[in-house]
Amino acid sequence: MPERIKFSKLKISSLLAPKNGRSTYYDELVPKLALRITAAGSRTFYVVKRVGGEMIWLKLGKFPDMTVEVAREAAEKALGEFASDDN
Repeated sequence: MPERIKFSKLKISSLLAPKNGRSTYYDELVPKLALRITAAGSRTFYVVKRVGGEMIWLKLGKFPDMTVEVAREAAEKALGEFASDDN
């Protein structure tokens, strides 16, 4: 089960890459903001949203090129767009 943590530069930098596959973490402040870490060490932010019966993983950007603050803002914007599309 994915873990919920409060994203910060230090916290994300200290997370270990899995031996194989990928690990997923969710932000405590923006619950639909996810971070996936691959076995190669790549760290990528996503917004995760259920649309109908399907899970949508919208890629936002890679850490550290994208900061936690920018990722949160991008996630909030994307979630707002999802909400306006639902109406």
